[in-house]
Amino acid sequence: SSAALGEEERAVGDMGDHMEACVHSMRVDGVMPTLVTYNILLRHFAGKGSMEKVSAILQSMKSDGIQPTLASLAQVLHGYCKAGDMSTAEAVLQMMVDMKPKTSPEQKLVGEGLHTILLSYRNVLRSTGSSDLTKQKAVEFAEKLFEKMEQRSVLKFDKKRSSYGTMMDIYVSAGKFDQVE
Repeated sequence: SSAALGEEERAVGDMGDHMEACVHSMRVDGVMPTLVTYNILLRHFAGKGSMEKVSAILQSMKSDGIQPTLASLAQVLHGYCKAGDMSTAEAVLQMMVDMKPKTSPEQKLVGEGLHTILLSYRNVLRSTGSSDLTKQKAVEFAEKLFEKMEQRSVLKFDKKRSSYGTMMDIYVSAGKFDQVE
């Protein structure tokens, strides 16, 4: 029912308010938020598509001298895709690609970093098909992104070839059946 949905949305909003209050209390008590704290906040607000909050969190991270990891940026990327802001999503994806994989508790191996980037590319591809772009613009954007995946050899890590299936779905939804190979 719509009343239940309204209650659920209010609870999610309250949760975000509670999380922000906890971070404020931490600061008052002299406890600095960590990367884990920030990633929890990023996941929550990006999942809701609250990109203004996400931007503020990234700014707080920067002020606190905490660098976002691939995992952090994957959350941000998800939020921009959810919000339908594909150009910003592409810019975040480029930031991820430009990052040098490093060892951290969240990312033990370089291969895990490559896997995160592959999943991120696929998420942007999937979101392209459901974004507010016209069908033609969605196809053009997806083709450009897919080409970058090929150039950067990201596709060789796509063992199940899901990216190809996603690209075919985009062509089919745009009525470009001649492009499906």
